Parts: sequence; C-alpha cells; structure tokens
Amino acid sequence: MKWPEGSLWTASWGRILASVALVCTALVAGCGGTDTSGGGGGESASTGKKLRVAFNSGLSTLDPAFACDRYEYTVIRTLYDQLVQSKPAKEGESGADVDPMLAESWKTSDGGKVTTFKLRKDVKFASGNPLTAADVEFSIRRAIDKGACANYVVTAGLPDNFESVKALDKHTVRFELKRPDPLFLESIASRASSILDSKLLKQHGGLGPRGDQWLAANGAGSGPYTLGTYRPDSEVELKPNDGYWAGEPKNGGVTVKIVTDASTLETLTKSNQADLVLGLPPKTARDLANSGTELAEDPSQFTTYIGFNNKKEPFTDARVRQALAAVIPLDPLVERFGYGFAEPFAGPIPPAMDYYPDLPIPEPDAERAKQLLAEAGKENISFTVDIENGETTHSEMATVLQDAFREIGVDMKVNTLGSGTFTDRVYNFKSESYIIDDGPTINDPGYFLGYLVRCGDAFNWTQYCNKEVDKRLEEARFNLDSERRATLYKEVSEVVVEDAPYASIWAKDHIVALPGGTTGYQYFADQVPRLWKIAPGGN
Repeated sequence: MKWPEGSLWTASWGRILASVALVCTALVAGCGGTDTSGGGGGESASTGKKLRVAFNSGLSTLDPAFACDRYEYTVIRTLYDQLVQSKPAKEGESGADVDPMLAESWKTSDGGKVTTFKLRKDVKFASGNPLTAADVEFSIRRAIDKGACANYVVTAGLPDNFESVKALDKHTVRFELKRPDPLFLESIASRASSILDSKLLKQHGGLGPRGDQWLAANGAGSGPYTLGTYRPDSEVELKPNDGYWAGEPKNGGVTVKIVTDASTLETLTKSNQADLVLGLPPKTARDLANSGTELAEDPSQFTTYIGFNNKKEPFTDARVRQALAAVIPLDPLVERFGYGFAEPFAGPIPPAMDYYPDLPIPEPDAERAKQLLAEAGKENISFTVDIENGETTHSEMATVLQDAFREIGVDMKVNTLGSGTFTDRVYNFKSESYIIDDGPTINDPGYFLGYLVRCGDAFNWTQYCNKEVDKRLEEARFNLDSERRATLYKEVSEVVVEDAPYASIWAKDHIVALPGGTTGYQYFADQVPRLWKIAPGGN
C-alpha cells in the first residue's frame, strides 16, 4: 500500500484544521535496537490519592491524529498505549532509547527498511475489546491518512518514505519504509502512534467526520486511565483503568485544572492545591523556588520565537524581516524575563539539540535596521502579533518588542487570543506575526528543520521557502558522516538567520513545580510527564 504524497496531505491541512481545532508546540523521544524483547509489566503501588495537575492553557482535542500541543499529548498518553515507549531523557542517549510496550519484541530486516513487531497477548482496551494487530494497522493508517499533526510525527517528517503497515496475523504487524530511517522507532514511540480501539471507533462514526468529532472528546485506548469529566477550557478528570495490563498507577486518578492566570497558578502551587504544575512563567517559577517549592528543571529543545508570515505584507520583503530581527534585544529579554531559566541563541537549532552551531548573538543595531527599511522603500509599517492567552511571558516580551520596533518607525499591535483561535490563526497561516513556544517531539535537527523551514510543509507557519536550504536538509537527513551533517546544519542555520523568516528569542528550560512532596516525576524529551508514574505527596 502506498501512502499519500506529501503535497496531498499538505494541501488538505488547512481544510482539516478548519473543522478540527488544534493547539501545537510540539514533540517525542525514543529509538532502539534492531532486535529487542522484554516484558512490559508495571508495579502495583497506588497511593489511592488523586494526582492534582495544573496546566496554564486549555486543550482543543484528544484525538491522537490531530493533537498538536504538549498538554493534549499529556492527556492522550494517559488514555492510549503505543507499540514501544521512550525512556526518560537522562537514561538514554539524548532520550532516544525505547522499551517494549504493546509490542513485546521486534526485529528489523531488509537493511533496516522492514520492522516486524510481536504484540503482547494480554492487552485489552478499556472497552474490553482485545487488542490485535488489525487495531495497530487501523490506527497507524488513520494517523497518516488524516494528514494532520500525526502524519508528520508517525513518518518522522518523511511521509513519502513510509511505505506500508500490515497486520500479518492476530499478534504480528509489519512496517515497511523505502529507506532505512534512524528515527523510525522514535516516531513509533510518539503519542501520534497511539493504538486505537478500532471496533469502538467504528461504533461512533469510524473514519468519517462523525468519528473524528467523537474521538476529539472521548478515549478509545488501552492506557492506564479512562476519561471522566472533560471540559477542555477548565477541567479534565482521568480515572484508573481497572485491569490495566501494566499494573495500577501510582495514584488514584488525576484531575487537571486549566489555570491561565499566572498569579492564580502561583497561589495554587504555594498553597499545595496542586501536586504537579506545568506551564509556569519563568518569574513565577523563580518566586516559587525562592519560597521553597521544589522545581524540576531540564534544558530542552523547545524555544520561543517571533514568527513573520513571509507571504503577508510587510514580511514579503526579507529586508523588513531582517530589520526587525536586527533590533530585538536578546540579552536584555533573557535578563529581564528569563529569571535564570533561559538563554539567548541565534539560528533555528537550540543549544539542547545535537549539531547546535553556536552562532554569534548579534547586538541590536537600529541604524542597520533603518537602512534596510529605507532600501526596501517601506515607511509607516504596522502589523499585528498574535499571542495565546495564558502565555504571560509572551505578552511581556511583546511590550519590549513594541518599544524596539517603534524606534525604527514600526508599529506592532498585540492581539491576545484563546487557545483555539490562536491555533486556527497560526496553523492556517492567517496570522501576520505570532509569538510561540515551539519544539520538536523528536530532538533531532533534521526532524525539526524539516517542518520549521522546509518549503511547503504544513507546519512551516512562516511559509518561508529557500530551495538551497531544502537541498542541504535533504543531504543531511540521511548522511552518516557526523562532520558533514554538522557542516550542513550550520550552513542551513546561517542562511535562515540571514533570511530571517522568524527570530529566535531564547531557549527555555522545561520547568515543572512539584509542591507537597510529589514523587515519581521524570523528564522525557517530548516534555510530556507520564502521570501514571507520579504519586502525590502527603499534603
């Protein structure tokens, strides 16, 4: 079976997003050996207490094919299992090793182009239906054919390279690629590769729009929890899945509160009304640390940047983009708003990623910026930057950027939007400009740059295109010479800095608050906590 060509799924992306809202920042971890086996049983040590979690922004969907945000991923990983599971980032090489999950073993053949998985025989979905290889084939095909976020993740950014997935018998499934891909197992460990209860979904609309709508707000998995209350802008309740094949969770269930106000989030944390708090602004995190709250801090590949839509005025002219980038005060922004949790960098590849080129960080240069605008013949420029509600640091950054841009005669207006509207505007290329936290689910520059700056990619929200960049990315993706890869990625970074489709602001640590003696938290490269492994403290 052949999968859709990249141009087809890219063309359909806007239409899909128009009907299914998403929120994205993205991304996983996991890679593994060529012949691996092992058990998947878990420990049974539940405290019986519910784990209270707080997010700083809401959700748009629970459908693994359409979800594009780390908070959606967090809930999805509680409802669904995957064939393999990534190890915590500090245990594997760059967080890239995997363990068995629904697959008890696997092996590769044909030079790495074919991988055959043997499934566990003791797994049932929450509905009671037994898990089979047919469910795996159904789930992976659906994830790719829907053409949304999961398409890129499941195929590791190479939809044309993914040949087929086929159930060979009840407990054996085979994947075939056109070319061996070292990122294959990492993509199969992702939440995008979650295995669905195909019988249950078929009862609720199957592969059509009705099935998509149902799956956006319901669970159909074999994971450690089932979905209770689901109010995507305020509260989510997760109930332990009785009889879960890997054992009981370390807690008696999970309640998630959506808290978009930073001061309320801080109060909630200080008063021990939450056991795990995600999405803390750096200032709030520093205040909490100073007051004695335990924080987990990990360098991450996720960054904050301001994007310019290269197909909308005034950003069709590279000189305008270059002028704005030239006056962004990177060091002052980090010093003022980072609170020790962020560092400035130049180019698309952040410090926590392999092949980081460590390009020089430029000083703001208003005179050069004015000269660029004069060369472009642009005067009285005005544009709007979109910001997501709950991202208070982005709002603070925007104020500083407004002042910097005003000095060169550019007026930037700020538009603060709810999660669904922000996602719709950015993902459907409606925004003139936007500030966002973004990063790859797979911590690899080829995977990351493949959607961030590659011509025509559905997730290239700036709509930037440079064919020379694409040529270098294509060569680097499968080049086994690490020195050559480093050279290519540095060259790409230099060109992107010069073209300025967007401007990186900083790389921020991943920060999680663990008030009240919470235990069991581990950092994964996809920045998704495994909630079933976390126990609330004695507060």
